[in-house]
Amino acid sequence: MLFKSVGVVGWFTGGGHGFLSSTYGMGADNLLEATVVTPRGDIVVTNQCQYPDLFYAIRGGGGGTYGVVMQATVKAFRTPKTTFGILKAALIDPLHEEDWWEFIGYLHTQLAALKDKGGQGYYYIVGPPMSPVFAFYIILNFYDKPDGTFDEAVKPIVDYFRANPSVFYFNISVETSPTFFGWYNATVSPEAVANGNNAMGSRLLSRQALSKNQSELATAFKSIGPKLGGNVRPIIILKTKL
Repeated sequence: MLFKSVGVVGWFTGGGHGFLSSTYGMGADNLLEATVVTPRGDIVVTNQCQYPDLFYAIRGGGGGTYGVVMQATVKAFRTPKTTFGILKAALIDPLHEEDWWEFIGYLHTQLAALKDKGGQGYYYIVGPPMSPVFAFYIILNFYDKPDGTFDEAVKPIVDYFRANPSVFYFNISVETSPTFFGWYNATVSPEAVANGNNAMGSRLLSRQALSKNQSELATAFKSIGPKLGGNVRPIIILKTKL
């Protein structure tokens, strides 16, 4: 298995987050056994039965915090057919700022349905100063799903845009690869490191939270999201994994 940014050990000791984790679990979930050099210099084989506390610790505990992992045995899966879709949108007229946040509220009412149809990936909500206008894009992967699944899954969102042509610009692109790594190696580039002044955080959004009505969600995201206008504002990127 080849990664463009991190090694396998560094990946699962940090939890093991990635494009496949919603289907196959986190990297830490798929570790079966590891050979570890402890801080005392002992070489031990750790798993659910031997040194279980150490086994628990290295699955997400971070790097070499609890020892140096010399060897690891992990689960393997057949590579899935991968459909990769991107839906982008932007606000055309800044005077429609309230309409934008109503859309963001509506979007979040649709996330559970996207997940139930097999969609998983990331979405971003950006604004000034990173973008001159409000913009949104969602990256969705579907594994071993029939052709047309992406279009069907995002249809309610697309219909929302089409019902408001003077407010939103949107664009869709879809690709399919017979294997995950066929798509990954052709598409994914390493993330740039230490070249900007933004910070990202993670949030867990429960179905219960997303079951609130559209206006409540719109108000919540407007309060924490980027703002239009003003010359000095922090860069705020709302990035969430589905």
